[in-house]
Amino acid sequence: MSALLEQEGGLASSILARAGVNVEALSKKLTGELERLPKVSGGASVIDQIYVTPRLNKLLTAASTSLELSPKLEFDAARSARTGRAGI
Repeated sequence: MSALLEQEGGLASSILARAGVNVEALSKKLTGELERLPKVSGGASVIDQIYVTPRLNKLLTAASTSLELSPKLEFDAARSARTGRAGI
């Protein structure tokens, strides 16, 4: 939103201005709020590092665990089909 408001002669700022919004005040407020957000900093060695939220990290870990168990589950399913007994 901030980038849209910064565009000179941009559509977003003109629509908001026509709607009666003080675009300059909104832009200042957005800039202030963005400044409050955490920032990632570091040397060039950090460029290749990807940061994920705890929720996404949990999802990726569960998916990885599921993939690690997949061959065992497939083997057990095949064994169950042969023997007629279920079990993992």
